[in-house]
Amino acid sequence: MSECKQLKSLFFDLGKVIVDFDLSSIVRGLSGQGVFTPELFHEFMTNSEAGRDYMEGRISSETFYSKVVGHFKISISYSGFYDLWNGIFTPNPGMDALIRKISRTYPDIRLILVSDTNEQHFEFIRKNYPVLDECFDHYVLSYRIGKLKPSKEIYSAAIKLAGCLPEKILYTDDRLDLIDASRQFGINSVQFTGCGQLTETLREHGLFNV
Repeated sequence: MSECKQLKSLFFDLGKVIVDFDLSSIVRGLSGQGVFTPELFHEFMTNSEAGRDYMEGRISSETFYSKVVGHFKISISYSGFYDLWNGIFTPNPGMDALIRKISRTYPDIRLILVSDTNEQHFEFIRKNYPVLDECFDHYVLSYRIGKLKPSKEIYSAAIKLAGCLPEKILYTDDRLDLIDASRQFGINSVQFTGCGQLTETLREHGLFNV
């Protein structure tokens, strides 16, 4: 097997990196039920107390469902809502194969998922995208840690699980603000724009060059 002498761990974001997502699919599923747009839903998830509490694991999926239904004044069953909530995801082209190739070629490099996510989304993705259980060594998730990125708690937990110095870690995330924040911890970080770009970045760090 090939050996990479530089990197000891790779950190991956989940949404828009390993999987893609589209909030407009929720809106289509609730068409005709009041003013419910992707922008308004994103605003609710980002800025409301309920959205943050759910992403940081302080409220249950049942409570979050009740908060959404009440806020947007929509009529939908619990199971119907979460069918839409989890139906936003699609594969990000090439990423499943790339992660499996890394895991197979460099088994000593720890693969760690570092993600702002919630109970329902993570369990759905874990069930439908087996690359997570088959290739990743650890999960550092906002709803388990109790903090969203770019909190110190998230990055510190991930670095501890990596078991190496931050400069031996490469982290990829689609959000530039989170990339900038992670660099303050000494992590090599690169904004994700696609599988091809990430593959090239990995080559620059010594992977797949021999």
